[in-house]
Amino acid sequence: MNYTNMKNDLRYERKFYSNDLSILQIQDYFLTHPASFKIAYPDRHINNVYYDTNDFNMYRHGVEGDSNRVKVRMRWYGDLFNIDITPTLELKRKFGHVGDKMKWKLSTFMTTDAMLSAAQKVDSLLDNSVNNYSTINTVLPLVRPVLINRYERKYLISADQKYRVTIDQGMCYFTNSINKSSFEKPEKIDGVVVEVKYLPIDHDGVSIITNQIPIRLSKFSKYLNGVEALFKSNRLFV
Repeated sequence: MNYTNMKNDLRYERKFYSNDLSILQIQDYFLTHPASFKIAYPDRHINNVYYDTNDFNMYRHGVEGDSNRVKVRMRWYGDLFNIDITPTLELKRKFGHVGDKMKWKLSTFMTTDAMLSAAQKVDSLLDNSVNNYSTINTVLPLVRPVLINRYERKYLISADQKYRVTIDQGMCYFTNSINKSSFEKPEKIDGVVVEVKYLPIDHDGVSIITNQIPIRLSKFSKYLNGVEALFKSNRLFV
């Protein structure tokens, strides 16, 4: 199992959401920007299983805007239902305006069904050496899978490689289930989500890019929006 601790790789993530511009219009803005953005990686679909506690503590911390908070998710790429899937467990931590990401490459599963079945108890996916890490050992036994989301992502990077941009569209949400029938009618959210990512050392120069983006800075969260889309009639929101 590969373990990557990105604790010292704190970064900013500036998010923008548009329900008016197409993904190609937004991509064109960056490709014609003086910072000379270029395609950094081929487009691909991203699939996530998001976890939370029984009383949705992570959701609540996000809604309340707590300075220090955490998200737990399991991610894989490509088809929603596939074979030979090697997912990654990710712990996203937020410290004020910056955050980091800790990642663990998991074992390969023969099918998506097998992966989702194993994911019901996320701490069992990790070996003992990882569970001894205090942060993980505190968080993972308390969480359960809540929802699955999927979207298509474009990747761009500036010529000086200081600023990375992701552009997401086709946001779909599914209730957590290993039954394929639950994926037949996803909850969909229109619009395009743009994230500009960079290190704190490059913060002074980001305004040249973000001030000219033709959409407003937003607090859009894929997980928060997914919970509200799937559970909006739940007593959680009364």
